[in-house]
Amino acid sequence: MSVDVRDEREIKQVQGADVWRLRRAAPQDLREIAELAREVLCDAWTLVGFEEHLRAARSDLWWVCGSDGRAAGYLAARYLAGEGEIFSIGVRASLRRQGLASRLLKALETSQEWRGVARIHLEVRESNQAAQAFYARQGFVRVGKRPRYYPDGEMAILMTRDRVDSQTSMRDAESRACGVSAQAVAGAEGTLPIRAQAEVVVNRPEATAQYRLRLRVANWPSVAPGQFVMLTPKAGAARACSDPLLPRPMAIYRVFEGETSSEIEILYRVVGRGTGLLSEVSPGDQVGLVGPLGRGFPAPQAGEHSILVGGGSGIASLYLFARAACERVRQEGAGRVSILLGARTVADLPAQSDFADLGAELILATEDGSVGERGFVTEPLRVLLEGSAASTSGVVLYVCGPTPMMRACANLAAKCERQCFVSLENPMACGFGVCLGCATTLQGGGKALVCKDGPVFAADRIDWENVGG
Repeated sequence: MSVDVRDEREIKQVQGADVWRLRRAAPQDLREIAELAREVLCDAWTLVGFEEHLRAARSDLWWVCGSDGRAAGYLAARYLAGEGEIFSIGVRASLRRQGLASRLLKALETSQEWRGVARIHLEVRESNQAAQAFYARQGFVRVGKRPRYYPDGEMAILMTRDRVDSQTSMRDAESRACGVSAQAVAGAEGTLPIRAQAEVVVNRPEATAQYRLRLRVANWPSVAPGQFVMLTPKAGAARACSDPLLPRPMAIYRVFEGETSSEIEILYRVVGRGTGLLSEVSPGDQVGLVGPLGRGFPAPQAGEHSILVGGGSGIASLYLFARAACERVRQEGAGRVSILLGARTVADLPAQSDFADLGAELILATEDGSVGERGFVTEPLRVLLEGSAASTSGVVLYVCGPTPMMRACANLAAKCERQCFVSLENPMACGFGVCLGCATTLQGGGKALVCKDGPVFAADRIDWENVGG
């Protein structure tokens, strides 16, 4: 492979007195790259391996070097028929955390040959948490495992990512300039999301225009209360997988764990074309799934009075947290859990029995008075907060529902000087913070991405005057 001058790029960052240059490798560069690989990887390619890679069709090898010709980092990959695979990537230990690996990946994707590549795959050692976190920051998601993949018997984690072009990278830089967090997709929960074809087990109506969907998923990771998934009806359902084009974000309602697979439940309301198509899938159909995504609710503190407030479809975000809070109270013999659920009518209140079975204080409110108290759920919340004003234990609110309801709950919490967490439900297109479609305004300026920095936020961080809904 010859080196085209258009494929040599200067990295606008000075390391000491040196300026690093990023370029495609030529045969005379391979010895230096092989020496670096041996330094940074336990199962590195030999010089012969790099020579064979460079000779192979549709193979690519980029590296970063200084004016002294010494390698700082490299990336080996191959592309075919719209798919790409990263075989090896390494950066000198003393130069890590300076963005060199990210720049290598960007150079690869924005090269002329890779413009037709729609998806990139890779394998990484199960024990290499640092590498998995790096790839997660770049938008890769875990899609499976390969037992005993490496020569020493270690398992490989399979990861993949759809194409991120130069315009997206520019938008990502703009989002960071606006104060958006650049934390890994894995987030505080410490697990990486997976991409999978989930099998429909149950999809039945529940309440007015609402459904309970249960999906069977292999290799499902642990999940934090308040996280969500992105769902797409696939071939075998009522329509082709390209209709609708974008997936739909859905709160994870609850999880039933098994030895080889788990079943996750979703409560959703039919409000448009995407959820309408989802309501037509049947047991045995396949649904595209990516998750768990986002940052969930913080764990309840010892002795805390947890007040959960759910409105309409927002109820689905609260069940896992309610179960965890009730279990903590039972184990510690201290604290209290109050669950307040509200809707327009009883037909819009799904899963009442699920929450009742938890054994916590349950208060219902409907606008038409068909069940529970008549009026908005914020009224029994006000009474509860005023009644706990003299309480010496911590009282914390956890809220999800329509924006006006969450705004009202946030105002009540501020008035009573109580901490409040809200789970926002902004429309999303990607779920990873790439499209910037779910940005929300923060107090004091700046924005945050609901899919990546949330969906759960401390209520006093949100600029409620500029939140839609």
